[in-house]
Amino acid sequence: MLTCASPPSSMASITFSSLCFFHKPNSLTATFTGSDKLTKNRRSSGISICRAATSVAFRNLDADDFRHPLDKQNTLILRAIPGLNELGKALLGTVAEQVMLLENIGTSVLVSKNQLPDLHHLMAEAAEILNVDVPDLYVRQSPVPNAYTLAISGKQPFVVIHTSLVELLTRAELQAVLAHELGHLKCDHGVWLTYANILTLGAYTVPGVGGMIARTLEEQLFRWLRAAELTCDRAALLVAQDPKVVISVLMKLAGGCPSMADQLNVDAFLEQARSYEKAASSPVGWYLRNAQTRQLSHPLPVLRASEIDECYSKVQDGEQGSLLLKSNLIVPQEPFNAEPPRSALISSYLTLSDFFYKRNHGPVPIVDDIERYCVSISGLVDNPKKLFMDDIRKLPKYNVTATLQCAGNRRTAMSKTKTVKGVGWDVSAIGNAVWGGAKLADVLELLGISKLTAISKLNGKHVEFVSVDKCKEENGGPYKASIPLIQATNPEADVVLAYEMNGEPLTRDHGYPLRVVVPGVIGARSVKWLEAINITAQECQGFFMQKDYKMFPPSVNWDNINWSTRRPQMDFPVQCVICSLDDVTTIKPGKVKISGYAASGGGRGIERVDVSIDGGKSWLEASRFQKSGIPYISDHDNSDKWAWVLFEVTAHILHTTEVIAKAVDSAANIQPEKVEDIWNLRGILNTSWHRIQVQVAH
Repeated sequence: MLTCASPPSSMASITFSSLCFFHKPNSLTATFTGSDKLTKNRRSSGISICRAATSVAFRNLDADDFRHPLDKQNTLILRAIPGLNELGKALLGTVAEQVMLLENIGTSVLVSKNQLPDLHHLMAEAAEILNVDVPDLYVRQSPVPNAYTLAISGKQPFVVIHTSLVELLTRAELQAVLAHELGHLKCDHGVWLTYANILTLGAYTVPGVGGMIARTLEEQLFRWLRAAELTCDRAALLVAQDPKVVISVLMKLAGGCPSMADQLNVDAFLEQARSYEKAASSPVGWYLRNAQTRQLSHPLPVLRASEIDECYSKVQDGEQGSLLLKSNLIVPQEPFNAEPPRSALISSYLTLSDFFYKRNHGPVPIVDDIERYCVSISGLVDNPKKLFMDDIRKLPKYNVTATLQCAGNRRTAMSKTKTVKGVGWDVSAIGNAVWGGAKLADVLELLGISKLTAISKLNGKHVEFVSVDKCKEENGGPYKASIPLIQATNPEADVVLAYEMNGEPLTRDHGYPLRVVVPGVIGARSVKWLEAINITAQECQGFFMQKDYKMFPPSVNWDNINWSTRRPQMDFPVQCVICSLDDVTTIKPGKVKISGYAASGGGRGIERVDVSIDGGKSWLEASRFQKSGIPYISDHDNSDKWAWVLFEVTAHILHTTEVIAKAVDSAANIQPEKVEDIWNLRGILNTSWHRIQVQVAH
């Protein structure tokens, strides 16, 4: 539960609740699975993550996957007490549930699709993320910020949230609260939670109940409850996907109110938490802290904030195995396609591997024998070669910072105008990374093809990349794509055979052990799991070059399409997306930070990002940046020409409005205003103005 509160006055004898703070999200390894075929090819088991509208969903998530060790330990201790579990279910089962059910039906508002639909959506989405049935949700009028749960035997579980809590928290924070309560249901905390809450609310004085619970049991129940809260804090973080959301909840519950909410500072609260840890680190401090928390049902807010911060710091430092980092939005299960929450993209200039979108056209292949793995280079060359990884690593290594973007990024928005075919990407099928490896121009020199060669001696004009990946579109054959030879042999084009991503070996999802990275070009040409390179006279004749990823006008449909009339898409146009706000966002009036990413293909920089808070009537110029401490100047030597630019602007929003962002690149290309003007049947290259509907709640 969020705070300890007095039971409703209308309840004469007992109250059952789960008043839940949040606590330490711990590291947890996540693997991805889909169908049996996908599982076999990916060699993975356990948790699969699937798309749930706009959030991550852990499809095979089991309670023990995130249950805190202290929760497990203390549950075993309670179960070891003879007859306690059976007694609890007998005393506190169906009757207690019915009492609470009737109490809430009579005195609260039942949330549904037609009653407080925003809250209903938050609960339904959180339940889908955690793979748990959606319980009933009630809103109760109360000045005490609180939320609680009842689920003893798994029948008729429900959650109650107080109106004062709704007023105090943001939308994301409210969903984290609901996720915490769902954690209790997911973990079947049931009878122990009810016992503990009877004690918490002082109801153990009820005749026939209080006398059965001795002091020792009381302490053991509180010890268990504190551990159970740690488990459910992890559930909250899995849904929130942002430690600052959880810490902000703690801060507001510790000393917040609606009128001061916009002045609260999460970083300052974390500093306060560190001060407490320091003060409690001495022998006397340790003793006093234990004495302070022994009779509490929840660890102190500052301790929880400190542990959340510590956990997230470990994640940032690269310690392995965290669902926080594995939380990609999966589109279909096979092939494996995933994008992160949009807010994750602006958390740093470089996109972490686990946050980088994943696009596949077949089961993810396994390359086990790295010693025997090689890339064959043949075609219109005098001396075909096979290059092993050692051969490639002996070539000069280059690090190229480049943004890769799926051509179908933002397809879902285009499909709202008129349905298109393709993976339903939101706005996060894009990422920015440092790719380490050998330049393709150096590799081709080993075959006698000089740098800046447009036509080889044997009339080769294109370089085709062939993947280990097999896909149905190629009738079970390999995925393949090509680029012009002049681009491949141009050192300034920075085409690399990459074996590292952000200084670490490629992961299997991103092409281990070797992939092609073609900067400034749609992601479909950066072939993963490279198996062969062919020098050819004509561009690749594969499916994804000739019958996909081509730009057609709105007048073309599936009945009159002629693929041969268009060339394969290469450079991606100028793009700009707001990531700090959802497509429909409710805020309080006042200052709002609007931030996101902007990028353009072909090595073109971003000259300007314009943001409007009045539906396009007037515009604000946003600040742009890449590397910390280095001013961004479009096309300057200190700027990464192949990489995106992050932007930010703060605006005063006092009324419900439409927020828009658009970018201009260094060649003066500007995003089109309307998606209708660039609609195409494959839904690629949606670079229209990005629009956010902001609702202001006074």
